[in-house]
Amino acid sequence: MAPISLRQFKDAYIEMMKRAGLTDELMFPHVVKGSPLEKAGLQAGDKVLKVNDEPLPVDGKSSPVLWMNTKVHELASRRQEIQVTVLRGQQEVVLSPKPVWQCDINIHVMYKDEPNAMTLVKDISVTTGLMRMLDSDDDLALIMGHELGHAILRHTEEKINRNKLNAMLGLLGVLSGRSVPMPVVDPYPKDKEKDADYLGLYLSAAAGFDVSHAANVHRNWAAQNPSGIESSMWSTHPSFPERAVLLDAESKSLVEKQRKGERLLPDVSRLKTVYEGDYVTFEGQKKIVQRPMQASNKDLPAHTDVPFLSEDGRIGYQRFSAVKTRPRAFAMNTKGSWVYRLGANAAADAVQACSALTSVPCKLYVVNDDVVWDGPGPATAVRGKALADDLDNHSLEKYPASSWAGVDDFSKVPFITEACKLKYSEWLEQKPPRAYAIAPSGQCFYSWGLKAPTPGDPAVPAERVLAVCSRKSTQCYLYAVDSRVVYKEPGLAKNP
Repeated sequence: MAPISLRQFKDAYIEMMKRAGLTDELMFPHVVKGSPLEKAGLQAGDKVLKVNDEPLPVDGKSSPVLWMNTKVHELASRRQEIQVTVLRGQQEVVLSPKPVWQCDINIHVMYKDEPNAMTLVKDISVTTGLMRMLDSDDDLALIMGHELGHAILRHTEEKINRNKLNAMLGLLGVLSGRSVPMPVVDPYPKDKEKDADYLGLYLSAAAGFDVSHAANVHRNWAAQNPSGIESSMWSTHPSFPERAVLLDAESKSLVEKQRKGERLLPDVSRLKTVYEGDYVTFEGQKKIVQRPMQASNKDLPAHTDVPFLSEDGRIGYQRFSAVKTRPRAFAMNTKGSWVYRLGANAAADAVQACSALTSVPCKLYVVNDDVVWDGPGPATAVRGKALADDLDNHSLEKYPASSWAGVDDFSKVPFITEACKLKYSEWLEQKPPRAYAIAPSGQCFYSWGLKAPTPGDPAVPAERVLAVCSRKSTQCYLYAVDSRVVYKEPGLAKNP
């Protein structure tokens, strides 16, 4: 959590904040576990005195929070050491946190009664009126996810650049004695809102919030703002009913993905309003953002079937699949590194750029419209019943199939949590011999291959996974081996 001070609150909130223990000094009321400051030794209640020997402003005009954020950002950008001097009780303590570059977006609360939220490049603001209207953190997460969607898709950057162009044209018109052109109206404002709704829904769900009620947020908002129930051709936002209908359909689809244990990855080819422009990275390098184009082929493996790739890699593969330009090439390695390139030297460039990312060599996965993978493992992630059982290690006599469920049916796995759904999905991507175990405590364990990671553990995955489970839980059940479920309800039959 960021440090806070009474000086960042308006008069109406001062007394309440004083009762909460705040003063004019910049203090950390909480410390985020695992954060750079926590690792550096920061404790709740520490008061910030200096950053790199420069004291906090005390003129009453500058925001100490904004000053500290700006100072730390400048030092981190220049790769300089950061030292924060804090007052702990009566003792000054100097901390040396190592910054970690994460989400470069600032969140602000605006003291206004009007329910509203807005995004400006890297700043998201939410009004107190909106926060009072929302019923839960899940509702707030949906609003924040929507605004983050705008930031990720860089909608406001496009608007700012368009306004700069309009201003330049207007100035030229004045200087030349000609009429000043009317500002260019954004032709796609409603598409941007729909894209932000769609992407925000996935961001909220990925963060662990309940999105099943997403449509109700806009229905409640419509009740507070009846003028938004109807939409005209001049509106910048879809009407509340239209958004509610779209969000209801998308949230049901997403919840169904969660029920099946599928990875929560949005279909980026559906996004119509990704800003095509340049941006400067944290390292000062200029890069180009290109809009994902509609897929021009249907023959390549789906992004969920490409082995080794992480979520980022699968999103990159979706974009590659949608590119119409030929030649094109997608390279990757077994550690999840990936790169795609376009143009005459696409294949060589992709392999070279990918191999530069890691010590593990990369190989071509796709060239133009053909899968050419000849690296370790299959060209597509093998799942469920398509796999042949390893009967040498998991015999049918010792591990008979039960009638409990199909091996790829996540909904029937007992005691399963969201985390274990993800583990089960990962386990389904492994080749036999493999085994999956569960515990009533909600824990889950899986193993594959005949080489035990821990010396002394059994070589056979079914035996090994139960041994690992028994070290963590008092009750363990073998749920599945290879491509068959072996679990039987406790009390009716003994599990293997």
